[in-house]
Amino acid sequence: MATPHAKPAGVPLSAAAGQYHIISGSFTVPGNAEKQVSQLRNKGLNPELLPKRGKYTMVSLGSYAAKNEAVSAMNQLRARLEQDLWVMKIE
Repeated sequence: MATPHAKPAGVPLSAAAGQYHIISGSFTVPGNAEKQVSQLRNKGLNPELLPKRGKYTMVSLGSYAAKNEAVSAMNQLRARLEQDLWVMKIE
């Protein structure tokens, strides 16, 4: 499994960090996104907020250059978290 690109805590990921992101949630209320980031950090993960897209703030669990790497990592995380996740391409 490829290692996602790391960013310092609290800093939104740049769309250039990778084209494919594992998304754990999309929120219209930024505080709800921040709450999910905190919950995921308590589970030992390093989630980050993506720059706002329209009215949505998204929580990313990793950024990958190749879709197949992102899907593979997503499947492992999905089994661990027992939570719905999806891969989103950032253009």
